[in-house]
Amino acid sequence: AIANTPLPPPSSLPPHLPLRLTHGRVPWPPCRCAHRFASDEPPEPRSIPYFCLFMNNPALTQNFLVKLIIVFLPWRIKRFCLQNLFGYTIDKSAYIGLSWIYPRHLSMHAGSSIDSLTVAVNLDKVSLGFSSKIGRSNWITGFPTGTSSPHFSHQTDRQAELCLGDHSAISKRHHIDCTNLVTIGPYTTIAGYRTQILTH
Repeated sequence: AIANTPLPPPSSLPPHLPLRLTHGRVPWPPCRCAHRFASDEPPEPRSIPYFCLFMNNPALTQNFLVKLIIVFLPWRIKRFCLQNLFGYTIDKSAYIGLSWIYPRHLSMHAGSSIDSLTVAVNLDKVSLGFSSKIGRSNWITGFPTGTSSPHFSHQTDRQAELCLGDHSAISKRHHIDCTNLVTIGPYTTIAGYRTQILTH
């Protein structure tokens, strides 16, 4: 508890008056603004960034026009929108081209990239490790969990995810079905053209 005599109202304290508050036997150093602790005024509310009101807002994150506009934005603005509207985790050195990348969760580590004309939808998560890459014109889709659909409901441990390890890659023009988990290990590349990976 704060000892010594009770503090007078703030209005009666001259600004030059030194105050000395004690906590137990250890004195607090004099402070010009210490008399403010006796004020009954409530603290000022902290301001919340305006864009936080739109974070994970279904009216925006499920709006086709909003997603389309974000695809064509400059990268810095696009990254800002993907992080603050969709809650994605994207390193500042990562990059996404003109691609439709809208899983529930997206995680891109340093140096990772997704080239243009790639689609990744209906997924629980897409994760890219350090310096991993998804080339252009890939079709990556699946069937997300947590829906009311009876499809795949018997697979209780199903994860509709694509995970790329560090320094791994998917070249171009491949079709990857991630109805269940697809993991590409570190230093591994899916090369060639038109490879199909199916999980159902």
